[in-house]
Amino acid sequence: MESLLALGAETYAGGARGVFNMAVMGMRLAQRVNGVSVLHGDVSRGMFNGLWPGFEQDEVPIGSLTNGVHASTWVDQRVFDLPGRTGGNAEASGADIWREVAQVPGDALWSTKREMRADLVADARQRLTKSMQDRGSSLAELGWIDDVLDPDTLTIGFARRGATYKRLTLMLRDPARLKKILCNPDRPVQLVIAGKSHPADDTGKALIQQMVRFTDDPEVRSKIVFLPNYDIAMAQRLYPGCDVWLNNPLRPLKHAAPRA
Repeated sequence: MESLLALGAETYAGGARGVFNMAVMGMRLAQRVNGVSVLHGDVSRGMFNGLWPGFEQDEVPIGSLTNGVHASTWVDQRVFDLPGRTGGNAEASGADIWREVAQVPGDALWSTKREMRADLVADARQRLTKSMQDRGSSLAELGWIDDVLDPDTLTIGFARRGATYKRLTLMLRDPARLKKILCNPDRPVQLVIAGKSHPADDTGKALIQQMVRFTDDPEVRSKIVFLPNYDIAMAQRLYPGCDVWLNNPLRPLKHAAPRA
């Protein structure tokens, strides 16, 4: 036990004596360490440079590997199929496929984007129906869900854990302004929100409850939805179907611990 605790002890310059830090233990045991973005790597080198005495901060061996950039997982296959459907090189692969996609006519690219947005809308309606039934609503009460979201409207996505520093409810700081944005007849916008909190995170649960109460408002419920139980299967519809991905964490907490 003493050896285990020593691995995570912040015994380096700038550390907190008597604290066991899982990230520190991971870094001491790992062959490589990286942040999940360029900024995360930079912040982490400053936070943990005491583990590498004698190194300048820029030389601390904590790199960065940005999350969510594995294209074959997150880019819809229809995007990769576009060159072949529009007269380009259907056999292109790797980096070459992006050069082919760049040559796709704008109308073909946009119509494909609409298909992905329409798939998201259909999926969101199904998930919202189940969620409302789980909350006690009958199918007879849920006819309004048929009009929730629009495949031709700018769609903003926000999906992540309900941790406080991710600021899920920042958009609710001025509810009247958000309603005005969502209900603008000339420049319509819609929001698809998904997430979950840790079972022991009561504050995170409260933030989600606050968001759900707002989405229940009949004035905006066709423009903003909250989808519970966020997972990879949901993300594979949500990510391609959104036009804008919203991210507003509280810095530097978003970048507080690297991965080993």
